[in-house]
Amino acid sequence: IDQRQDQQAGENAAVLLQQLELSRMSVPAAPKMVEPEESSSDLGLMPEKEYLGYAMIGTLRIPSVGIELPILRDWSYELLSIAPCRYTGTVYGRDLILMGHNFESHFTPLKKLVSGDEVLFTDCFNRTYTYQVELQEVLHKTELEALVSADYDLSLFTCTYGGENRAVI
Repeated sequence: IDQRQDQQAGENAAVLLQQLELSRMSVPAAPKMVEPEESSSDLGLMPEKEYLGYAMIGTLRIPSVGIELPILRDWSYELLSIAPCRYTGTVYGRDLILMGHNFESHFTPLKKLVSGDEVLFTDCFNRTYTYQVELQEVLHKTELEALVSADYDLSLFTCTYGGENRAVI
């Protein structure tokens, strides 16, 4: 992975996270509830806030590995270079799946997680949902349907080096 690209992704995510945190300290208008763009309407409704042209649905925090990142509403390869993204689902539907690049500044630290580690997702209404790591596994990149059909409240995934597999938490 290109170190310059990793550094830029970390800086991009930090700017968005700072904007989101500043908005939580002020008294802004309530977040919008909107249907995600693109054809994937099965993603579901979640409150969002827009900063610098990016729609965010909240933040992901994993204290044990020092992760605190904004989560973008939709995903594309371009957006993944900014911050981790929602792949599908919602916290309310108990089926949220988040994806991020295997950047040191994004999801590379996931490989250090162990069973029982705490994972927190805070939505744009500033409600925090707490999860615990249960399982780590590796899926081939063509097996993501198994991830979508799994019965987990929150799943995180990233590419392994080489891109052939997906590390799943």
